[in-house]
Amino acid sequence: ESLALLRESGNTWSMAFSLSNLGRAAFAEADYEQAGVYYREAIEIRERLGDARGKALALLYLGDTAMAEADLATARQAFQASLAIFRDIGSRSSSAEALVCLGHVASREGQAKQARRAFVEALELAQEGQTMRPMLEAMLGLAGLMIQKRPEQALLTAQLIAGHPATVESTRQAAGEMIRQIAGKAAGDAPAALTAEEAVRDMDEVASAILRSARLE
Repeated sequence: ESLALLRESGNTWSMAFSLSNLGRAAFAEADYEQAGVYYREAIEIRERLGDARGKALALLYLGDTAMAEADLATARQAFQASLAIFRDIGSRSSSAEALVCLGHVASREGQAKQARRAFVEALELAQEGQTMRPMLEAMLGLAGLMIQKRPEQALLTAQLIAGHPATVESTRQAAGEMIRQIAGKAAGDAPAALTAEEAVRDMDEVASAILRSARLE
């Protein structure tokens, strides 16, 4: 209803916000095709208005939608375009988010080296700015690549992410699944969970350790 009124009034700036919000609602309802329609129109408006950051964010959302549809080529293209804009406007934290997304695309494609490079750069940028969400997600991405060669380090990293208070629910669930996957291969009891205090305390040490290991791969 809001979007219809905005179309009548010609308020394109606010239309872009409504379109992005409708896209997120459609995404939450798993209506990915409609979400893509909303996001593409939002991107077009942002570009027309010269709103670089708004366009880059909408491209991230479009990439997420393509990932949900398993359209990796479209997802990669959207994430790369988003990253280019974020780099151009000097947004390190958002660049880290886009790099995490590209790391997930490469992982889904079985391109471990490309995924590792993307996650490493994302973690480096997030560490510089102490931006917790991309930092935790980049660490989890790297842990996923280390399960076979460095299961103990991957497990510790996943435990920290599962217990950290800044971890969003989807990332917490992924960390929990990784813990179960690793613990299922190891003998003995399931590992004890880290408390929030322990996770916060050990954050910098674990992040630096997994970054060093990734650089050696």
